[in-house]
Amino acid sequence: MKPGRMDRHITIQQLTADSPAQDTYGAPSESWGTYKKMWAEKRDTGGVESYMGKALQAEITTIWRVRYDSGITHKMRIYYNSEGYDIVSINELGRREGLEIMTTLLTD
Repeated sequence: MKPGRMDRHITIQQLTADSPAQDTYGAPSESWGTYKKMWAEKRDTGGVESYMGKALQAEITTIWRVRYDSGITHKMRIYYNSEGYDIVSINELGRREGLEIMTTLLTD
């Protein structure tokens, strides 16, 4: 891993203990809390556009490279630039040198 390529400051988030809580109408509402802030390398790998109902929706796949952290799981997400990226897969790089995290982002 090359530290010079880690030029994005991201936040790894996890669902809080009381999630999924319910709002005043009884609908489930998620609450995300900060697990850790770290530097990462960002690489967009592609995207797909599709129609959900009558709305056009895009799904962007992004790979993030970060320093190794055994606490990061698939139940977490990456928050960057006011958007939440859902974790799809986590691969170890080298012998606990780093992690390669594949994420998806759904946009309207």
